[in-house]
Amino acid sequence: ARTLKKKVPGATVLFLRPGVFEDIERRLRERMQIPADELEQRLKVAKNEIALAESFDYVIDNIEGEFEKTCEKTIETLIIQRS
Repeated sequence: ARTLKKKVPGATVLFLRPGVFEDIERRLRERMQIPADELEQRLKVAKNEIALAESFDYVIDNIEGEFEKTCEKTIETLIIQRS
């Protein structure tokens, strides 16, 4: 978020946060056939990224199975921000 804001002053930055961390691990395991050490590295990166969520202007929870709701909240947030 900080890098983007430096490059694009005035930008509004959104973070789509997974509902629960276990969803990330499950999705990675289902979608990819990767070695355990690579999976652990990806999960570590994900944890670090989630920890930075509060540096974004808005954090929107991206709950498994609630795609439409996440889209609506994102659009609503952008509309309110532009007002």
